[in-house]
Amino acid sequence: MEHSVNIRPSFTEAQKKAIFLTAGRKVAMSVCRMSHKIRSEDLEGTADFPVYGVFVSLKRFGQLRACCGFLGEHSLLGDALDEAAMRAAVEDFRFPVIHSSELHEMEMEVWILVCPERIVAKDESIFKFIELGKHGLQVFRGQRRGLLLPGVATEHHMDPLQFLEQTCIKAGLPKDAWMDPYTAVFRFEGYSITGHVKDTLDPSIPVDPPESEKKGPDARNLAWLADHCFRNIQKKMNGGIPDIYLPGAYDGMVNGACIRLKMAHQYMDCAHVSFQREVPLQSTLLNVAENATSALKNHHIKSLLGIHASLCVFWDVHLIGTAEKCSLEDVDTKEYGVIVHRNGRWTLCFNPKREAESLLADALGVSEFLQDEDTAVYLTRVRATESSFITSTVQVPLRDEQIRHSAVAGMFYPDGEKQMKEQLDRMLAENDAPENIQPNQVFQPWGGKFFVAPKKAYTGALVPHAGWQYSGRLAAQTLAQIEFPRHIFIFAPKHKNIGVDWAVAPFEKWNLPVRSMDGDPRMAQQLTEAVPEFQLDALAHREEHSIEVLLPILARLAPGSRILGIQVNGKSEKIPEVSKQLARWISTLPQRPLLIASSDMNHYATDNETRKLDAPVLDAICRCAPEEMLRSVQEKNVSMCGCLPTALVMMTLREMSLLNHAVKVGYATSGDVTGDKRQVVGYAGILFE
Repeated sequence: MEHSVNIRPSFTEAQKKAIFLTAGRKVAMSVCRMSHKIRSEDLEGTADFPVYGVFVSLKRFGQLRACCGFLGEHSLLGDALDEAAMRAAVEDFRFPVIHSSELHEMEMEVWILVCPERIVAKDESIFKFIELGKHGLQVFRGQRRGLLLPGVATEHHMDPLQFLEQTCIKAGLPKDAWMDPYTAVFRFEGYSITGHVKDTLDPSIPVDPPESEKKGPDARNLAWLADHCFRNIQKKMNGGIPDIYLPGAYDGMVNGACIRLKMAHQYMDCAHVSFQREVPLQSTLLNVAENATSALKNHHIKSLLGIHASLCVFWDVHLIGTAEKCSLEDVDTKEYGVIVHRNGRWTLCFNPKREAESLLADALGVSEFLQDEDTAVYLTRVRATESSFITSTVQVPLRDEQIRHSAVAGMFYPDGEKQMKEQLDRMLAENDAPENIQPNQVFQPWGGKFFVAPKKAYTGALVPHAGWQYSGRLAAQTLAQIEFPRHIFIFAPKHKNIGVDWAVAPFEKWNLPVRSMDGDPRMAQQLTEAVPEFQLDALAHREEHSIEVLLPILARLAPGSRILGIQVNGKSEKIPEVSKQLARWISTLPQRPLLIASSDMNHYATDNETRKLDAPVLDAICRCAPEEMLRSVQEKNVSMCGCLPTALVMMTLREMSLLNHAVKVGYATSGDVTGDKRQVVGYAGILFE
C-alpha cells in the first residue's frame, strides 16, 4: 500500500467495529495498568492504513473526561490508535485519574485524521476551504500550535470564523492570528467512530479494582497516623528532623489528606491533594506536616501547646456529573463523601449521618459555587478521625490582620533606605521645563529629558507594577503629575491563588522598609457593606506585589494619604454592576478618592508583537471605552494582568461623570531597559480626568 495520509478511508462496518473494539480494550487495559499492544490482526486489515493522526475522546455523563491523540505524517492506523488510546486512558493530566469503575459509564469517540492541507488564504476567502463537520483545523506559529477536531465546530455551533478563532486561542495566540503571514493554518479531514466503552470490555479485564484497594486505613491506623503527623509538626517547629515513615501503619494509595489543627476558637486545615494521580499516604502526610509547619510560622504561632490535630484521608475519587445534573441515589455516606470542583478549587463534605444530597448542598454553600455545568461533582471514599469533616481550598477571608508587612522589598524595589532614596530620586528626576509647556502635555519618559507637568487633581490613573528596574520610572512620572486627595484606592489583579477573589485590605498600616503608609479599616468595612462582591481579606494581599510596588513611590509623593487596596479577580460580566455600586458609594463620601488601576500590559511576546497587541487596548483606554478595551483583550488574547481592575476603575469613573479625557503619559516595554526584545512585558501610564 502506498504510504500517503491523503487516502480517504472507506472502511466496512466490520472494520469500523474492529477499530472501536480494539480502542476500547486498549483504554480499559491501560486504565487497569495492564500491558497491552494493539496487534495487526485485531483491526480487520486496517492496521497499515496511513493516517495523519488518531484521537480518542472519552466522556462520562456528557462531560469530557479525557481527549488525547497521536499525530505524524508517516503514521499507520494501528500504531497511532495504540498510542492515542493509551494517552487518553492515563495521560490527560487536565482531569482526575480514570478509575476502572467508570468504564461502564464512558462514551468513546475515535477520530481518524487524514488529508492534511495548508490553507494559504489570509482573508475571508479562507472560509470556503472549511467545511464544518468534515474538516478539523490546526495552526502553527513558532513553538505555539493548536488543533481542534471536526466535532468541536458542530458540537459548539461554530461558524468558520469562530472555528478559526478558537483554534488560534487553543494555540495560545490572538483570535485573529490566522490572518498573520507567519501563522500556518492547516485543515484536515476527520472520520469518527462512536459508542460506549462497556460494549468493548473483555470479561478477562478486571474493570473493578481489588476490594483491598478500596478499604483504606481503618480507625486505629487513622488515629495512629494523625498522631504521627502531629509529632512531625512538633519536631519541625523545634528544628528537629521528622520521622519519614511509621512502620506497620497503613501506606496505601490515596488522592489526598488533610490535617486539621484545632486551637481555642479557630482551626487551620493543611491539605495535600492529587486528583490526577494517587500517591502513597505516608509520604503525603510528610508533605502535609511540612506545609502545616510553614503555615504556623507564617501566622507567628511558636508553640503547639493547646493545639489538637485531626486527620481526614480520601481516595477513589470519581466523577458522577455536574452540580446541574448528577445522580446521588444509593450513595452510602458512611463510606463516601462529596467533592465539588470548579476552576481549580474544591470543597469536600463528609458526614455519615447526612444524605448525599445534603452533602452536595453543604459543599456548594461553603464554596459559593454556582449550581451549573461548570461545577463538577465527585464521590470519594473518606476516613476521618472526626465524626464529620468539611474542608475546602476556597479561601475563608482573613479579616482581623491590622499590619501588612512588606513582601517584595529587595526583589521588586530596594529594601535599603539609601538605595531606595537614590532610585526614587532617579525615577522622579525633573528637568527645567520649556516655556511653552502645557498642563496636559503628553510626555515620553524613555530616552530623553522628562518634563513634569504642573500637578492636577486627576480622577484616576493606570500605572504599571513591575519591578522598579523595568517600569518604576514610568509609574513614578505618571503619579508625579497628580494632586493627591486624602484617600487613594488602588485596584489591582491577583497573581497568587490565595485569598478571596474580590479582596479589600483591612489594614491600619502598610509597613514599608523606610516610610510606611496608613490604611483605613473603617472605610474598608464601609466599602464591603456597599458593594457585596467585595470582602475584607488580608490573606489575598499578604504576598501580592501589584499594590506594594507602588507604595514607596506614593509614600514620597503623597505621605499624608491613606491607602485602600482592592484586589479584583473573576469574571468581567460582574464589572458593570460592581462599578455602579461602587460609584453610588463613592458619591456619598465627603471627599472623592483617587482611583488607581495597577496593571502591566501584554506579557512575554516579542517586542514587536507586544506593541501590536497592546496598541488597540491602549487606544480603547485613551478613548475612555472600557467595554472596547475588554473586548480587545479577550479577542486578541492579550495577557494584560490588570484588565479587570482597569475596566472597573474606568466604568466607576464614568458612572460618576468623571471619565471625560485620558492623558497618555507613556508606553514602554521591558526590552527598552534590557535590550532583549525576544520576550518582553508592556507598560503604560495613563491619567484620567
